[in-house]
Amino acid sequence: MNRTIIVSILVSGFFGFSNAQESPVPVQSPVMPTETEVKLEVSQEAKDIAKKLVELMKQINQITSEVKDKATADAAASKIEKLNEEGEAVSEKGQKIKEEIDLAMQEYATEILPIFMGMMQNMQRLQAEEFYQSEALKKSLMPEEAEILEEISEDMEEEGEVEEEPEEKESAEKE
Repeated sequence: MNRTIIVSILVSGFFGFSNAQESPVPVQSPVMPTETEVKLEVSQEAKDIAKKLVELMKQINQITSEVKDKATADAAASKIEKLNEEGEAVSEKGQKIKEEIDLAMQEYATEILPIFMGMMQNMQRLQAEEFYQSEALKKSLMPEEAEILEEISEDMEEEGEVEEEPEEKESAEKE
């Protein structure tokens, strides 16, 4: 199952929109617009998707900022899972108009940076706290990493490379 985490979507959207801001503005042609100028027109769909991405970003930031212990971490995990599903649907919908969405995100430039920075601070804090020992929260925020580790573990088990835990080895050696 190849899932895309909403944070990844938002980060790529954020950096995509940052790059779009740095692009030179095309010179206006008095006769016919160039292909680049035509691309600068943003559809309502792209605007709606950009708005939804910002809303999802705000919600994830708020949820992660409230995590203080295992109980709140576990509760946050289910909420983030729902937002991830919503983000996946939005991402799929926007694949065809990614450039337009990047441009539409410019409207939220002043709003996005503080939210993004807050999210990164929350992620660092949660990682430092080892997600308050909540595997559900870790998996909801970092699903690709969890899936990769699970696949490696399964591969090692199939190949017989998984070693016993050190405590199990010591007790087996004593017997």
